[in-house]
Amino acid sequence: MCALSNFQVLKALVAPRALLTTEALGDLWANPAGTWHTHQAAREAYRFLGQEERIGIWYRNGGHKHGWEDWRAFLDFLDWQFRGIMPAYRFDFDPFVM
Repeated sequence: MCALSNFQVLKALVAPRALLTTEALGDLWANPAGTWHTHQAAREAYRFLGQEERIGIWYRNGGHKHGWEDWRAFLDFLDWQFRGIMPAYRFDFDPFVM
């Protein structure tokens, strides 16, 4: 089994609970494009359970280090999931679409 399959299965096992994956577009060692693919695959489990809005992904510019921008995304996602406060941005944005 390849690493991609391992991560998509791990993410799918979280369903139907809330899951946010964060990634930096400049962190090439972390494979941002591969992270998108695992998100797409795991989202199918959420869709099957009727909970597609409970899985999200957040990309930012920059490298490996998490910062305030990431924390703000986490908190906005939590507010949306647990308090019903709609975020100002989407948590399913595909940065690889040209």
